[in-house]
Amino acid sequence: MSCLLYCISCGHEHQESQTLKGVGDQPVYLVCGGGLSASISKVARLECIPDISRLLSYQKIVEWFHRRNTIIPMRYGCLFEKESQVIHYLEDNAQRYRLLLKEVDGCVEMGIRILLPLVPALPLSRPLHDFSTGFSVAGDPCSAAPADQPGRAYLAARRVQYEREAMLDREMSALMEQFNKAFAGLFTKSRLEIPPRGTFNNARRNPFISGYFLVPRRFVERFRKTFHSAKSTESAKFLLSGPWPPYNFVMSR
Repeated sequence: MSCLLYCISCGHEHQESQTLKGVGDQPVYLVCGGGLSASISKVARLECIPDISRLLSYQKIVEWFHRRNTIIPMRYGCLFEKESQVIHYLEDNAQRYRLLLKEVDGCVEMGIRILLPLVPALPLSRPLHDFSTGFSVAGDPCSAAPADQPGRAYLAARRVQYEREAMLDREMSALMEQFNKAFAGLFTKSRLEIPPRGTFNNARRNPFISGYFLVPRRFVERFRKTFHSAKSTESAKFLLSGPWPPYNFVMSR
């Protein structure tokens, strides 16, 4: 059996945590090192292959600790062969994790998803319009090249596509900046996640852009109210989620 790590916190949690059941219905317990606590349970290697039930069990434990304390949530599948390795890991990373715990102390993660409209794939047979600014390119970009020069037609089409994607990047960055201003004083950090180029051409599903905000717990309700007020003035579709453990503010370290 291996040790599955759920989250890291300062000091010691209440002993009630020992009654929790995690992945595989195994008890969750604490090991300590370097002034930190790690919440772990024993698992078989096979149980670390993600499926919905295991992921939900894992998430339940992370959120249980998150409701009670400031934590560093780990991604599913963080394994150690022995408890002693977990303790050494805490000791070796104690300074870094203490600083990170201080940064997210008393905070939760709120997410905003901006849903973009479907756009046609190139080549185009009609003017290209941006959904918010009215930006357009008249006619088919391929028509500018002679029929016997398909290479030039392809490059012309790709150029228009790149311009459209760059414009959408700028539009969404500006939109998130508006949210940053609207939420001023209600969050300590924010992150913008833009999908890879080419996502905007997927005609089967709407592409989306995600914004993440690190919000003090006491401001969560004000954050929600501000979001609903701000989104009513925009034409794009927005989805609010959270509060969550601050995954997007600890995992890149």
